[in-house]
Amino acid sequence: MRIKLLIISVLAVVMLFTMGLVAVACPTPTISSISPNSGLDNSVITAVIEGTKFRKNVQVSLSQNGEEIIATDVKFISTKKIECTFDLNYQKSGSWDLVVTNIAKYTKKPKTAVLKGAFTIIATAPSISSITPDKASNDRSVAILIKGSNFNSESVFIIKNEVTGIVASSTTVNSAEEATAQFNLKGIDPDTYSIAVTNADGRQGVLEDAFTVSETPVKEAPKTVTKTETKQPEVNPNSLLKSIFFDFDDYSIRNDQQAAVEANLNVLRQYAADKYIVLGGHADERGSREYNIDLSAQRAEAIKQFLVDNGFDASRIIIYAYGKDYPAKKGSTEEAWSFNRRVDVAIWDSLPSKNQALKQ
Repeated sequence: MRIKLLIISVLAVVMLFTMGLVAVACPTPTISSISPNSGLDNSVITAVIEGTKFRKNVQVSLSQNGEEIIATDVKFISTKKIECTFDLNYQKSGSWDLVVTNIAKYTKKPKTAVLKGAFTIIATAPSISSITPDKASNDRSVAILIKGSNFNSESVFIIKNEVTGIVASSTTVNSAEEATAQFNLKGIDPDTYSIAVTNADGRQGVLEDAFTVSETPVKEAPKTVTKTETKQPEVNPNSLLKSIFFDFDDYSIRNDQQAAVEANLNVLRQYAADKYIVLGGHADERGSREYNIDLSAQRAEAIKQFLVDNGFDASRIIIYAYGKDYPAKKGSTEEAWSFNRRVDVAIWDSLPSKNQALKQ
């Protein structure tokens, strides 16, 4: 009799334990919808997901060809609704699967549901906000500095009107917000043109009526020089401009450089009207490349601010930061370093590229 009671007691414990496991078992969720079901690739969105059998220990993600975007701030609202945040910045455009996973409280085993193609990331179209210069004559090739957004290495830039479209002969994309495009204007009709950019996905941005092409100026007949006249040699203003030197790890204009800065100011006032002033910032070899790029840009910015304070148009002052890549004097001595912490100043008729500016 006692043996029977013992057996019955053991069976009862086993049944209770089994029922307990069933009670804490983790169910497989289902997904019915996500709202919103799309977003731009430069945004952060909050989404609401509906379905069934959601649990508090739930994880959410978007998946595409092995890549994953993990949701943050996941909030369990009910077994039929959860809320979460997705950071879509710089993610690939296209269709993504929605993945919801319940995690068992004790066993930690996952139970996963997938809704195929539930979410779409939309590529942001490029845009153009300004160009420099905004005019040129039809006897030359011109480099145009273009500013805007969402440029990439495959962006194509075009000057166009109703009958003509001219694709840039070369393009340098400095960042997602800035590019330099070279256009050959020789022989095209004088007119007002729009500037367009097209990315590889076909999305396009246009700055309407932004660029003016004018007739080639008529050159006056050269004056006859008599024997009594002496033709003066033409002055190259860039030979008169001085480099401005800086202290180590500093971008403020030194007191002993004020004379050079003032001398440059007089040359620029005489020769730089309606031309471009290019400031090339440099640093010595100490420090990382990224740090020195930033420091050389700050040095050039200090010279630019001095020129702007003295009446020069900021839109015609171009800054190129070279960091430590182009030393004026080789060597790892203080003498060499002192020559390399500098800003070079030059005058250009048309806007040069970053590499062209080094050749002045």
